[in-house]
Amino acid sequence: MNKLQISSLIALVMLPLSGTLIHLHVHPQLEWLLYLTIFDTIAVTLLFLHDKLRIYGFWINTVIGLGGIIYHAQFSLMGTLSDSMLILADVLIGYSLLLAFEKKGRKK
Repeated sequence: MNKLQISSLIALVMLPLSGTLIHLHVHPQLEWLLYLTIFDTIAVTLLFLHDKLRIYGFWINTVIGLGGIIYHAQFSLMGTLSDSMLILADVLIGYSLLLAFEKKGRKK
């Protein structure tokens, strides 16, 4: 793995963890969010590490991200804009990581 792939994997782990820590500080009653984050952090990262399962990790990450954006949009668009942008950054890092690994596997 090159430096871009390693740093993208670290970012893919750190974004959901940081979002959860912020949410648990503001909304301590959302205990289920911790379990979703643990799943997102461990399962998605492990899927990205395997060549044949990488696309599933990308889609799971995207579905979790879109679900979070839809969940936030139910309350207020401006109040949760920062949360939605954090989620979108996580999805985009997953996409860039998918492309970075795809480039590596192509034959010239």
